Amino acid sequence: MSQNAGNRGAEEETILNAGSSLGEAALSSVRRTVAGPESEIRKWRRLFDANAIEVNGERYLDKDSFITAVAPTASFTKIRADQYAILFSVADQSSRKLVSWDDFTVFQTLLKRPDADYLIAFKFFDVDGSGTIDFNEFKNVFASTLSPDALPFNFDCDWVKLHLGKRDGTHVLGYNEFTQLMKGLQDERLRQGFKYLDSNQDGFITADQFKRIILELEGHKLSDTILERLPTLCALSPGGKISYSEVVAFHNVIKSMDMVERVIREATSKSKDGRI
Repeated sequence: MSQNAGNRGAEEETILNAGSSLGEAALSSVRRTVAGPESEIRKWRRLFDANAIEVNGERYLDKDSFITAVAPTASFTKIRADQYAILFSVADQSSRKLVSWDDFTVFQTLLKRPDADYLIAFKFFDVDGSGTIDFNEFKNVFASTLSPDALPFNFDCDWVKLHLGKRDGTHVLGYNEFTQLMKGLQDERLRQGFKYLDSNQDGFITADQFKRIILELEGHKLSDTILERLPTLCALSPGGKISYSEVVAFHNVIKSMDMVERVIREATSKSKDGRI
């Protein structure tokens, strides 16, 4: 199972990108770092002790040492270091900028849940710790995960209003409602991104624009070879352009990969030896 996971390469979002996916790629890589024959608790202890710093006579992980503990030893080719910092904010349950051994074990245990990506995203968006997420929390946190050159996102769109209502904050999301919002977020980003790039509104975008959308939404799940060849898909369309429905179809293929992984993750979580 761990070999199959390794073959997938650097996958999944921020959610956190909530972006993006919210560190979904980082979350996937962290899971791989704790896989293996060694006792999980023993391995977590080794990772913690090897990177912890002493503060007032106690040992903790600060942001930098936490990233070192959970990130793969390979260079950050598709996953930025700041995405692991997002996970640190979730592990830091006391909001003291330090992660204790107890915090670290809770975090690692959380990663084993089938819905870990959604639960971590929920904790990240729930800034005030109220157990619910309102419009301002969603907007501010999601906007903070977008890079300066990211495709713009309109928070006043009908899709956001359907989930969160208007800006008055009276409509809030619990965990189950939040998961539905996150499941549709990338689709809405794709819709808005296509509309933004289709400046003349002819229903088509160019090869480079198609690559930009996929790279921003799902680039962390695809190999460099596939990313380099994305524009060649446009050769299949008349005029070398690609329609909205074709972009959606390609995006759905990538999402189906997520579904397969989620099924496998849930099956292994119910297996005594972590295998299927």
